[in-house]
Amino acid sequence: MGERSNRNSTQQIWTDTTGTNSSEQHVPVDLVQAEQTQTRALAAMEDAVGPNHPDTAAILTNLGTIQARLGRLDDAEQTQTRALTIKETALGPNHPDTAISLTNLASVRAQLGHGDDARRLLTRAFSIFVSTYGTEHPHTQAAQAALTLLDG
Repeated sequence: MGERSNRNSTQQIWTDTTGTNSSEQHVPVDLVQAEQTQTRALAAMEDAVGPNHPDTAAILTNLGTIQARLGRLDDAEQTQTRALTIKETALGPNHPDTAISLTNLASVRAQLGHGDDARRLLTRAFSIFVSTYGTEHPHTQAAQAALTLLDG
C-alpha cells in the first residue's frame, strides 16, 4: 500500500495519540489566538534564554502542533524540525524529551505522506521510550501503536 493511501488512517492514529489532526475543516478562533500567543511567547523566550534553549523548543513544539491543526503542515514540519534540533543539541539524542519531538515530527511527516521517514523517526522514539520508561509507559505504547498503523 502506498504512503498516500495510508494518510487517512495515519491521521486517525495521530488524532488518537497526540490530539493533532490537520485535516479539520473548521478552524476554531481559539486555535488562531493560540498560535498568536505562542508566537509572542516564542519571541519572549528567545529574548530571555536564547534561540537554542530547551524552553524555546517547548514553545516551538506547541506552535508546531497548532500549525498542524490549522492545516499548515509545511510550517509545522519546519517548526517541529527546529524543536527537535534544539533538543538533540541541548538534551542529547537519547533524551525522552527528544523522543517526544521525534514523535511530533513523525506525525507531521506522516500527514504529509512521508511514511518511510515517519517510521524512521517513530522507531527511534520508540527505542528511546523503551530504554527510558519500559514497554508499559503511555509514550512507549503510543509510539508502538503509531508504528503498527504505519506498517499496516
